[in-house]
Amino acid sequence: MAVPKRLSAAGSSAPLPSPKAGVRLAAEGDQASPSPALQRIDDLGARLGAFEHQEDDSAPRWSHRKTAAFIAVTCGGFWICAALGIARLLR
Repeated sequence: MAVPKRLSAAGSSAPLPSPKAGVRLAAEGDQASPSPALQRIDDLGARLGAFEHQEDDSAPRWSHRKTAAFIAVTCGGFWICAALGIARLLR
């Protein structure tokens, strides 16, 4: 069964909604429905806003050298494990 089409102001044809679908097209003055995701974000923001992060100046900070060494060791360890795993798979 062919869906009846109508011409819009721009001249393109768009299918008419099925009468069985129960869908109403939005009118120009309709309010947008509230988004559950945005409501959850607002709720979480309000709840987490009670926890304020305070920088602890008494804790010693790592030097740049220690940070670079930590990154080199952890990333190097990962790539060594990845290379050995690939080599074992290809045997």
